[in-house]
Amino acid sequence: MQVAIILIILILAVSIPFVGLNALFLGLSLVLIFIIFKRNSIIKQNIYKTPENALHISNVDKGGIFELSGIGSNSENITLKVLSRNLYRSGDFFWYELECDKGEGDKIWVEVEEDDNVNVSIVLEKLSLSDFPETIKSMLEKHDYDEEGEFIYKGRRFRYEESDSAIFYRHCDSKRSEKFYYWEYINGNQILTFERWTDKDYE
Repeated sequence: MQVAIILIILILAVSIPFVGLNALFLGLSLVLIFIIFKRNSIIKQNIYKTPENALHISNVDKGGIFELSGIGSNSENITLKVLSRNLYRSGDFFWYELECDKGEGDKIWVEVEEDDNVNVSIVLEKLSLSDFPETIKSMLEKHDYDEEGEFIYKGRRFRYEESDSAIFYRHCDSKRSEKFYYWEYINGNQILTFERWTDKDYE
């Protein structure tokens, strides 16, 4: 898509007979090329905030193996093999997701955020929208508009934390991006997130 836009601008720059417009379109194409390369550079820098040679969860990639302890209500120790590593971006904030194999075909998703500290979240369960009231979509829209709200799920009260648009980069590839919108709710150290990928596709 980015390449197509640049090509169109360059073709216009060459084909337009007026020198002024010719230079304008050529200038626009150069600015666009700079923006694209700058954005891709920022993405790569944020993937590797931790030094690349450090033995750290931030550097685990596809095929890597690591262990987490004290997970879930049973405080179990689990060994995970990374199947894929994906990057998320919301504004200037980046985080990434490790899709992992727990063994016997069971998957677990580990999200790693690097800010002042490294925060690790573990997705132990993926739910269906049918697990919630039929009014959940309108509730999400209302909480988004009000920037506040809460609801009860399985006897636990989850409070609205934030909602925003974001971009998902499969395998941390800047050319494989998908836009989505998310809502995040918190109860203690538990996080419940809703994602809207299309008007009908919610997770």
